[in-house]
Amino acid sequence: MLPELRQPRRSQLASDPDWMPDRGIRNYVTDLLEELGVDTSQLPRHWIPLVIHGGLEWICACGWWIFKYAGIWQTDWHEKYLFIWRPPNTNQRYEFDPDKLFVFLDDPEANMWQERMMSPGISGLERTEAVMYIMKDIFDEGYGEGEPPQEFVEMALWATFMWVLSDNGRDWIYMLDPVLSYVIDHQIAYMNRWDGKLLDHTLMERTERQPGSCFLCGERVWCTSGYSIDEDWLHTCQNCLHRDILQDGSRVVDEHDHRLHDPKCPSLGGDCYSTTCPHSGLTEETLWQRFQEHGSERVEAWRQHARDIGAHDRMRLDGVVRYYSQGDEDVVLESGEVEHLMLDEDGRPLPDDEEIENDWYYADDDEYHNEGYPWDEEEDER
Repeated sequence: MLPELRQPRRSQLASDPDWMPDRGIRNYVTDLLEELGVDTSQLPRHWIPLVIHGGLEWICACGWWIFKYAGIWQTDWHEKYLFIWRPPNTNQRYEFDPDKLFVFLDDPEANMWQERMMSPGISGLERTEAVMYIMKDIFDEGYGEGEPPQEFVEMALWATFMWVLSDNGRDWIYMLDPVLSYVIDHQIAYMNRWDGKLLDHTLMERTERQPGSCFLCGERVWCTSGYSIDEDWLHTCQNCLHRDILQDGSRVVDEHDHRLHDPKCPSLGGDCYSTTCPHSGLTEETLWQRFQEHGSERVEAWRQHARDIGAHDRMRLDGVVRYYSQGDEDVVLESGEVEHLMLDEDGRPLPDDEEIENDWYYADDDEYHNEGYPWDEEEDER
């Protein structure tokens, strides 16, 4: 609940200062606050203007709010369609790469005024960022007397947002940025990301081709890229570039473009392994056949290399044979000789014969025995 409010001072009834928001927005916000049950006549005179001032400042600073709520938004059209720019008074064509173009639209149906008017309030981010900005960076700077409660700031901020989203706020949005003003004037705007400049929308053409598709065959394959062809910048695949443009010889290309001299298409001797490209002529079967043929060549090359360096040392090969030919009870000594070991029933090597009299080992009855001494009768009785 709002605390008890005092009457405004007489000095506050003087003329408005230069920084005070326009009377139109103040009246709009005041009317909405009255509808929410706030007796605005009891408020300190600077509260509403300062909330409006801080709210508009925050919108300008954050940059995203207009595009999320006002129906002016950056589309994903550059990812769905291929756009062509035609410079004035020429026959040139420039096909945009999708990452080099922004497309903005003004869509009144996407404006969130109706939804937010039906559900008064602000979002969590608006509360933690915009409200705190107003209370900490605006009111804490000492404007006027008394700091408003957060509940009032949230209501006045919501009312400010509603004014921005209404028809009354369009002129203010128009003045914020050239992109916004261009979109409002023409319902669409194109920005060249190379230099950040706006393009004349009347010189832009939206095609039905997908980005990354070849202007000759229409296929969308990985090798499609932009090339300087005559006076145009066009997207073509490697196959069409070499077979239809370079072999024709009548088109002017950039001879310094290294891609012209390094074809990737298998039909041109390149090393592309795409099995989905209609130009490659490759299938899964023929691709594996290529790999296997290449593997055979590698094996033959290794055989010849091994012969040249003597990698197949005869003594080493003999040692391998002896090692894998031995039984479970044989061991290969460092000299290469194989020695047979005597094992007990548990698979453990028995001691040498000359040491057997003084070594302990397990007998069949799982008791310790000493083979060096016979059992005496006293121990047998135990």
